Amino acid sequence: MMAKKSELFEKQIKRIIATIENTGANVEWNDHIRDPDNPKQKRQVDITIKNDDGLTIVECRQHGKAQSVMWVEELIGRKISLRANSAIAVSSSGFSKGAIYKADKYGIILRDLKSVSDKEVKRWGKKTKVYINLYQFTNLSFEFFFIPSRKMKVFVKDVFEEALNKNSFLYILQEIRNSLKKERLTEPRKLTASLDGKNDIYHCGELLKIEVSGLVEKFKKEIECPCCYLYGAPNTETNEREALVQEFNLGKTEFVKTKTYASIILDFSAINFPENTFLGDFQFDMGESVPLKFEKIIGMESLGRRFSKVRFGVHFPEKNIVEVIAT
Repeated sequence: MMAKKSELFEKQIKRIIATIENTGANVEWNDHIRDPDNPKQKRQVDITIKNDDGLTIVECRQHGKAQSVMWVEELIGRKISLRANSAIAVSSSGFSKGAIYKADKYGIILRDLKSVSDKEVKRWGKKTKVYINLYQFTNLSFEFFFIPSRKMKVFVKDVFEEALNKNSFLYILQEIRNSLKKERLTEPRKLTASLDGKNDIYHCGELLKIEVSGLVEKFKKEIECPCCYLYGAPNTETNEREALVQEFNLGKTEFVKTKTYASIILDFSAINFPENTFLGDFQFDMGESVPLKFEKIIGMESLGRRFSKVRFGVHFPEKNIVEVIAT
C-alpha cells in the first residue's frame, strides 16, 4: 500500500527534526499521547519531541498555498489542551503574514521547507555529493568443492539455487570486493580467488572451498541531486536556516545535514545494474566533517543476486559437473 503524500512529508520532517535534535531527544512520528483531561482518550499528533524540556508537539501541512492564521489559532488551542511546552507548525508552502504575526504573539514556532537553487545552497554551506563504486564482472566462473554427504543424483541448477538462497554469492563478492578496495583498478584485470567454504552444509554435501575466476572492472558513479530544500523559520536568511535536505536520483535516497550532524537514507532498490555488476561501496563528500548517521538502508537484500550467464561447477572427489547457468 502506497503511503499518502502527507505521510511522506510528515516522515521527512520527522527525520529533519531528529537530525537537528541529534541524540538529545526522543522524536516520534504519528504519536498518540494521553489527553490530560481524559487519560483514557489518546490524541494523535503528527510528531512529538520529548526531552528534558518536556513535550513539543509538531503538526505538518503539505498544501499548495500559504497557511493562514486559522491553522495557527488551532495550534494555540491544541498546545494548551495537550499541556505541551511548545508547538511547531511546519508548512511546505509557507505562511501568511497574519499567521506569522499570530504565531509570534502566542509562541507558536513556525517552520517551512523551502526549495532552493545551488547558488542558495552555497550561501548555507556545501552540497553533499554521493558516489557509488560498482564492480562489473565478465567471464565469471564459480567452482564449488564438496565432500558428498551420501550417494545421490546431483543437479547443478539445484545447487546453484541453493547457493543463491544461502547468499553464498553475496558472501563471495563481498570478500572479493574487500580484497579489491585498496586497488585503483583503472582498467579490467584478471580475477582469481580461492575462498573457504566454511564447511557450509548443502543437500549434496559439505562445502570445502570456492574458486572464482574471471575479469573485473571498477566504475565510480556520482548520483545526481536534482532537489535541495532548506528547513527553517519563514523569512530568515538562507545561511541562518537549520538544515539542508537533498533528494537524489536513487530511489528514496535522502541526505539531511545541519551544521553539526547529518543523516542519510540510502535506497539501492532502484539501481538498475548492468549484467553481473555489483555494488562495491559508497562515498560521501560533505565538505565539512560532521558525524553521520545511517537512518535506513533499503534494497541491500537484493544485491549479489543478479547474474546473466556464469560458469558454475560442482566438484566431488571423484566427479565434476560443470554447466553454464543463465538466470
